Parts: sequence; C-alpha cells; structure tokens
Amino acid sequence: MLIIRQEQMEKFSQVMIKRFEDLLFEHLKDFSPEKIRALGEAAVRKIIHYGIDRARGYDYFSELHICKYIELMFLLGQDFDKNPDIQWAGQILRDRTLSSAEKINLIHQKVQKDLEESL
Repeated sequence: MLIIRQEQMEKFSQVMIKRFEDLLFEHLKDFSPEKIRALGEAAVRKIIHYGIDRARGYDYFSELHICKYIELMFLLGQDFDKNPDIQWAGQILRDRTLSSAEKINLIHQKVQKDLEESL
C-alpha cells in the first residue's frame, strides 16, 4: 500500500502552484506584453500572487477563473473590484445570485464590449 505523507502532499502542492504561476506569467506576456515589460518579472509575479489571493476571496479556485480574474486586474487595475469608477465590476462579483463562472464571464464580456466600442 502506498502512503503519502503530509509533507509530500505539501511539496506536491507547492510544485503545482509554481507551475501554474509560471504558466500564468507566460500567458500574461502574450496578453499584455507592454505592461509586463514595463513592470518586470518580479513585480508581475507579485501581482500574480496578489491576484490568486484576491480571486480565491471570490471563490475562484480553478486555473481558468483565476487566470480570467488576473487578466481583469491587468485591464482594469489591481483592485478593480473596489474602484468606484467601475463599481459595476465589484457589484457583479458580490452578486450572490450568480455562479462564480457567470460573474467572471459577465465582467469579461462587458470589458470586451467596451474595448471593441472604443476602437
């Protein structure tokens, strides 16, 4: 019988989180190359850590939803959910009648529509 110690599970978890952070960093280099260059890798990685914590606070635990949340941070600002100029985003995130997936998708759709209209 295979026995996995708590220490081994924690190490595995750390490796998986680091892998996700690395993938997310690479994605952000494509998503917002100018910002990534301007900020530098260390600052972007700090933002990723901050974003993961913020996303978890809104019950986002899947890599896809955390990635979308962090994309929104790069588009709207790190604390976009608290920004009075775009309070609609925070209102959507706090809406208990919507699923987590619905919330993040609604915000993404609105941002995409606004970006398309501004072109």
